[in-house]
Amino acid sequence: MSWQMVVDGKGEEFSGEAPHFRVLHGGHSASAAAVSTTRSGLELHFQLTYEYDGFYWVNCRFDKVPENKIDRLTLVIPLKDEQVPLFHIVSNTIRSNPGGAIPQGEGQIWDGSMLARPKGNMHPQLVPYLWLGGVMKGLSWFTDSSFGYKLAKDQSAVRLIRKEGILRVEIDIINRPVRLENGHSFAFGMQATPVKPVDLASRRLCYDTSGEGIDGMLNIQSIYLGLLGYPSGWSKIPAGGDYSMVRYLTEVSRQGLNEDISTKLQEFINRHDQNILAGIAAIPSGNDVDQVQHYQRVRKNFIQINYGPGERRKSLGSKYSDPRLIYKSDETAQYFKSEWWIDNVGYFGAWRSYPVRSNLDYMVYAYAEEMKNGLHGVYLDDMFLMPNCNPDTVARIDDEGELHSQIGILVMRELVKRLAVLQHQYQLYPRHLQIHMTNAQLVPCFSFATAQLSWERMFGETPLPERYRPDEILAEGIGERLGLESIALGGILKEDTPYKDWAAKKAVLTRSFLALSLPYGIKGKNRLSPNDIDWPTVAPVYEIMSRFGFWEEDCRFVPCWEKNPDISCSSPNVLMASYHRPGKILLILGNTGEKTAFSVAINQQKLELPRDTPILDLESMQTVNPAELTLAKYDFKIIQIGKP
Repeated sequence: MSWQMVVDGKGEEFSGEAPHFRVLHGGHSASAAAVSTTRSGLELHFQLTYEYDGFYWVNCRFDKVPENKIDRLTLVIPLKDEQVPLFHIVSNTIRSNPGGAIPQGEGQIWDGSMLARPKGNMHPQLVPYLWLGGVMKGLSWFTDSSFGYKLAKDQSAVRLIRKEGILRVEIDIINRPVRLENGHSFAFGMQATPVKPVDLASRRLCYDTSGEGIDGMLNIQSIYLGLLGYPSGWSKIPAGGDYSMVRYLTEVSRQGLNEDISTKLQEFINRHDQNILAGIAAIPSGNDVDQVQHYQRVRKNFIQINYGPGERRKSLGSKYSDPRLIYKSDETAQYFKSEWWIDNVGYFGAWRSYPVRSNLDYMVYAYAEEMKNGLHGVYLDDMFLMPNCNPDTVARIDDEGELHSQIGILVMRELVKRLAVLQHQYQLYPRHLQIHMTNAQLVPCFSFATAQLSWERMFGETPLPERYRPDEILAEGIGERLGLESIALGGILKEDTPYKDWAAKKAVLTRSFLALSLPYGIKGKNRLSPNDIDWPTVAPVYEIMSRFGFWEEDCRFVPCWEKNPDISCSSPNVLMASYHRPGKILLILGNTGEKTAFSVAINQQKLELPRDTPILDLESMQTVNPAELTLAKYDFKIIQIGKP
């Protein structure tokens, strides 16, 4: 890594000593100071902070600045091309963030002008986050503000350049002629991956809103906010600060009770519905929907969804929350609106908010109260970059009068980190801190989480292998490099299929979901609202895997992106993964193409399996010949090698 500087058309080289770190806070962080100097005497001072998850933040300051104009200051990061086949760039949006294989070719292969950015809340050439690497090993670079960056608005500020086996990342701090004053500053951060291993206990978790769960696994149940006493999904506190339904329902779920909850719910309704419904009625609807009736109807429906009749298994309670929205009828949100508000949105009763200090503290307090009253898991929606342009709070105006928003990387990191600490303090293990990141996988923001939720685009009737490319999944759709459990939405929703044919079509599409997700170790989520996956198709497959013991400590997972030296598949369209336990192997085969005939070669000697080891299709319970296998289009097989 090096700096390139041009002053009055002439290149300047920096020299200086490497920083020496001083350990702080009992080893939780470290700091260092360093200075680099040019021949002309210009000094660039660095104040570095390094945290125990590998997070690295640098505050940079100029001193002894000459009167000459500085034309360019660029950070250059050279990487071995063969080690960084993937990239993921994140802007102030979701769904359109590029992720996947780095473009081929020599010379400049990508630049920041190619990045989609909604206009108005960020410098038009700023690239706030990028990551490059392999499936696990990689490097992220990020900044939380363009303040101090002197960037032309019509010139790319980030470039990827490939030459002779080296991929150069060039990040401009200054790319237009400018005179600087002493003390001029800017900041950026870096963090390498992998951050931490995935907690093995996460492999045993399943995600079924109904509470039925999977035998042998531990269910995370999303309990509807209205049943828990919250007036809205944007509310942070239940009505009247009354957590009685939170305590009651989380205990019902924790014990796996088949209990009629309507009596307790009606008692809560009698105490608080007058105020809840008045708050809802006070908000202009903007359409013909009676929002009061809608709230009551949905709450009633979720009695059956969350706690209907049927078999129930012990579940750990969680609920929907969105740290980037506040509820209009919440008195606290009204009081702090001038600090928290950043935009109006189309969601009923919601203002878009930013986690300034007061808002962040309020949310952390609210999550702590939920934990104290029984909620085990935390689900965070809308975890993507939404900058704050308010100069009265965190945005800044520079010496040229230009407004620089705060991007939000550091505050999202602090929120997740503080919630992780709270879960540890309350001994909520196995920890479940799920980030709904869609396609904005931000390493510094999510490194203290335990799960990520993705595959949230192209909903409808398209088979899943046609929605998501393998390189895209590896770059952003799996959480292993952050130590996160990988979860995905089914996104299977009716469009043109007649209702009479939809059940069968939905089951087929769900098998395509499993064909794509199982080889990557990605789990589905039965959220039920919307009902976007056929859980009766998914659950038996997870039951098979659970009976095998894929979550046991002695089980080793070889995902489809790793080459298995002892098991190979002849078809390039078939994704293969395997779970290995003593004396047996669970083989996952997912077809991403047309119907195919193929073979699987198994080195039984190296796998220490007897020559007469049975090989069984666990769905049909029929013996199969691995040399003669067939898979239908977008279908999968689960095969056990070894005795059941």
